[in-house]
Amino acid sequence: MSPTSVSQPRTVLPHAASGQTIIKPDDAKYPWYQFLILPWTERQCRNYEEYAKMIENIEPLDELPPEFDPWSEPLKYPPPTFYYGWAVDRELALDYARRKGLIEEDPSTVSDPRRAAFIKSWTLVDVQEFLEQVVSLEQSYAVQDPDNPYLLIWSLYDNWKPPDERPDMGDIIELQKDLGYEDGPKWYLSSDTI
Repeated sequence: MSPTSVSQPRTVLPHAASGQTIIKPDDAKYPWYQFLILPWTERQCRNYEEYAKMIENIEPLDELPPEFDPWSEPLKYPPPTFYYGWAVDRELALDYARRKGLIEEDPSTVSDPRRAAFIKSWTLVDVQEFLEQVVSLEQSYAVQDPDNPYLLIWSLYDNWKPPDERPDMGDIIELQKDLGYEDGPKWYLSSDTI
């Protein structure tokens, strides 16, 4: 995260940026970005090839670069929404639910595979409700399967949340351990962006 002390996002729309220096994402580093800027062009939609090119290159970010951080210097166009959190691991969520007493019927004891899958899905909802004051369940894009590029995220916050309203790193590390994740949270591009 970039340090900041501003009270308003440091963004400007292209038509209002006359004469101002604007930081822009590097197309080589973030090739998918060029397909996100349709609202600022005359085009109304993307073709399939553009969409496919975009989703094949999206990876979670360890750090949010300044061009995607609306709160950092310098000025930039409004960036897409990124969620800061962890990709949902259903087995970790199931273990968490067991430890917190959120599971009514253990799917590992059910012989019907469809019933077990149903229980796992509802357990994820139970965990979400239990954690609703801390994280939200969001949908993002990440390279995994071209036919299903969506990835569920336990989101702590997004890049548009003011830095002084975000949880502190100590609380994040504690939640990470409690949820069973070895790695820290990353930044995931919101699927609502595209």
